[in-house]
Amino acid sequence: LASLSVSAATVAIRKALIDNNFFGEACTVDIVVTGYHSQIVKVQGAVRNPGNIPIHANQMNISDALAAAGNLAQNAGQVIRVKRANSSRPVDSSVTVVNGWEQYSTRQLNEGWLTAVLLDNGDTIDVLDSPEADDDARVVR
Repeated sequence: LASLSVSAATVAIRKALIDNNFFGEACTVDIVVTGYHSQIVKVQGAVRNPGNIPIHANQMNISDALAAAGNLAQNAGQVIRVKRANSSRPVDSSVTVVNGWEQYSTRQLNEGWLTAVLLDNGDTIDVLDSPEADDDARVVR
């Protein structure tokens, strides 16, 4: 079914149900797509479970993506940055952009502001380590 369109999958499922005597000719099949695994956001850096996060319901924001990646790790710093796969997407004038990365803060995350920042397929979120985490790592070595 993965390679079929929604309408083709509907027909195939209905046919299989009728052919295998699960339901009669009067049966109907409705398919609701809840997510597209071909659309992803990459979450990296100081999060508990970095990786590719599928975009569900065709919309995802920074807060949702970070929650899906297990939230911030203990070594997370104050900076959350986003690199857009589609650089033509308009950016709010209040957002600082450094070398193509939109800069946000963990304070904005905690205050709920990042629920308004929507992500698109192929965008990357990078949570930077805290400087203290780097100092701790140097001491352990």
